Amino acid sequence: RDNFEYLLTNLSKMDDIKIVFNHIPNGICPLFFPLIVKNRPYYYQKLKEKGITSFQYWQIRHEAVPWDKYPDAVFLKQHVLGLPIHQDISFDHLDLMIDVFRDIHPPTISQN
Repeated sequence: RDNFEYLLTNLSKMDDIKIVFNHIPNGICPLFFPLIVKNRPYYYQKLKEKGITSFQYWQIRHEAVPWDKYPDAVFLKQHVLGLPIHQDISFDHLDLMIDVFRDIHPPTISQN
């Protein structure tokens, strides 16, 4: 929870990302810190280059789902990136993640 709050405080004012949850209710311990980013593969790769394993959450599209009827779900599948915040992640690790977001500027891409 502390790691979630730390990232929330430090990432919430950045232009290229959107925070999915602005708070977490008492008793909730999140698995990761979800963000919406314009170019998920770019952020994923830049984080990976710094040794940070992020999650390109919800990538697979089941063939039985008529995706054209669910544009919001398609958008989330293409843009949600999860940052690790488990108990072995220190504030130093979180600072490295924050620095990556401050240092990189994603190329312009078209929105789907």
